[in-house]
Amino acid sequence: MRAGPLSDDDTITRLNKSFVNVWILEKDVRSIQAKAAAGDSHRLAAAVIPVLKKGSPVDSLIFTPDLKFIAIQSANDVVADSVAMRIRSYQKFLDDALAKISIAP
Repeated sequence: MRAGPLSDDDTITRLNKSFVNVWILEKDVRSIQAKAAAGDSHRLAAAVIPVLKKGSPVDSLIFTPDLKFIAIQSANDVVADSVAMRIRSYQKFLDDALAKISIAP
């Protein structure tokens, strides 16, 4: 992902314009859920864990500001013959998610 869609300038612009971007390891989010008292961190972890794809090395998750799950794309699901195709696929994922919450890309 980092060498493909997440290194593309247009994708970075889309992400920065319309999303709050967070990178967290699954083991860390599970630790937060187990250890954090009720609050924002615990709520975020509780929203993320149920939608993770088992065996996936990287998941891109999209939630509304109130933590309603919108979409997921696993790195394993981005199958394309070229980096350009992977970039277009990821950008479509972002655009489709924004359309679900009525935000123009």
